[in-house]
Amino acid sequence: MRVLFISTGTKADGGGMFHSVITIAEALQRSSDDAEVRILQIGTAKMPVFDATSLRVDRILINGVGLSDYIRRMKDYCASYMPTHIQVFDNRSYFFARILARSVGANLYLGRPGGPNPKLYFPQFADMVVFSEEGERYFKARFPDSGVHLIPQRVAPTEPDLDRVAELRKLLTTGPRVFLRIGRIGPFHNGTNLKTFALAKRLRSDGVDVQAVHIGFVEDQASLAELAEAAGPEDRVITDPKFTANAARLVSVADVVLGTGRSLVEGAMLGKPVLTPLAETALPVLVNGDHLDALAATNFSARNRLLGVDAEVCYEDVRRLFVESDAYENAARFSQDVIARRYHVDAAIPTWLALYQRDQKRISGGVFGWDLILNGLVAVYWYVTTAMRRQKK
Repeated sequence: MRVLFISTGTKADGGGMFHSVITIAEALQRSSDDAEVRILQIGTAKMPVFDATSLRVDRILINGVGLSDYIRRMKDYCASYMPTHIQVFDNRSYFFARILARSVGANLYLGRPGGPNPKLYFPQFADMVVFSEEGERYFKARFPDSGVHLIPQRVAPTEPDLDRVAELRKLLTTGPRVFLRIGRIGPFHNGTNLKTFALAKRLRSDGVDVQAVHIGFVEDQASLAELAEAAGPEDRVITDPKFTANAARLVSVADVVLGTGRSLVEGAMLGKPVLTPLAETALPVLVNGDHLDALAATNFSARNRLLGVDAEVCYEDVRRLFVESDAYENAARFSQDVIARRYHVDAAIPTWLALYQRDQKRISGGVFGWDLILNGLVAVYWYVTTAMRRQKK
């Protein structure tokens, strides 16, 4: 079995999806002596995030190359490797992967790592892997003739980078408990990011000695200014690439983590109590046994909702973490014993292998017809607009 993961890169930073690609690909490679797994990174910019993996990573970038030549180079690459399975997690890669899978006779799998369900166009597929029940319900209803597979496990324990952790501690105030958020700084994420500082402010007003620390790659300067304005003098917004690169290795600096999706599980795997945002409240909620399933259904995202939630009860659960040792220890134990085990990538490998080893149903009339053309138009438009934005800079 030769598996090729294809990812599209556009900027120096790598979000959670790219780390999930690496984690799943590495776990598949470890799972079987008969498996050979590679990563092909395409797009407009080299993604340093892929330099950290021990897997073979090849890159084919479009810069200065016509579309037909770009596709030809990818076809030549696949003809040399001859993958039996191609896995992608974004629609831009999927357009090219459809062409490549057909050229070498490989099975093709689309992945949906998270985000809100699409309201407009979404390409057809034979099989798709989703990370949340929210996505599973939506895509099964929209594409009843396709295979939709819920495989939420995509995280492995991360070894702390003790040297960088020590450097980071020098930037923080000595004494206060550390409330950490790791996430990109931009309009899509800032609603959650701002809740980090809102919670720290509320806790300090109640006499809790705490500082909020946000580590993130800057996608939008206006969003950065908004965060800086919300942060108190004790808080920190850290954007230095020294710390934003593979920031999951810095989680050990935290006492409590505010996470979404992958970042929440990374905190749990280090035994940190974890919080996640709620759509209906200004402050985040502690993830515990009372509502783990409800929050997991929306991928621990800003779309989280809890029926009949009492915001003050939620806040009190969080406050107790910082003032009662038993509350903290119970939450830390729940993170490590329940959340971390539930989302460890190794638990999912038998499911991935079973998916790859069975016959794949072909979707008639559309996968390589008009839908491929529409998928291509969307992908090419994205490439063109991305190139234009880069030229303006």
